[in-house]
Amino acid sequence: MQFYKSLSAKRKILSVVSIALLIGFTFLSIVSIHEVNKLSNLLGDKDNSLFSFILKIGICSIFVTSFCIGAVYYVLAQTFRPVEDISDLLARVASNDLQVDLLESKRNDEIGRISNSIDNVILGFSGILTSIKFTGEQIGEAGKIFNKSAGVLTKSVDSQSVASHEIAQGLDEMNVSLDLISVNFESSSSS
Repeated sequence: MQFYKSLSAKRKILSVVSIALLIGFTFLSIVSIHEVNKLSNLLGDKDNSLFSFILKIGICSIFVTSFCIGAVYYVLAQTFRPVEDISDLLARVASNDLQVDLLESKRNDEIGRISNSIDNVILGFSGILTSIKFTGEQIGEAGKIFNKSAGVLTKSVDSQSVASHEIAQGLDEMNVSLDLISVNFESSSSS
């Protein structure tokens, strides 16, 4: 975030310097025009051709300076705007927000390559997160099927346990009956 703030500060400094240069050149031109006018009067230049020439040069220098300052401001704005966009996008991504609009830069310079690389990283992360989400959903579905199967298995084990208990009870009754038959057989064979 410090880099972003320094870019903003640089833009403000550029604005202040541009205004100061414009005011300075205007002041110098006005002072120079006044001095040239005095010099022209002293030299006796009645048609003020020297004054007119200096005035034209002063006005031209103001326009050229203004144009140069505007051109520098435009170039810097074109450079800093994408950097600010990148900074804002990365701040959102850093706060775990991947639902961002991609930069989709058409530039072929370093900033364009950085923008395209950041877009690729965000798309990669989004793909990974989508894959993780899909895998999580599959694991959730498998867990539901496992729980269902475990429930069926538990019911089956309970059913077999009841059947085993009934068989054991039937065997106990048969054992008692065999013991009774054995006792009856021994008593009838002894008599």
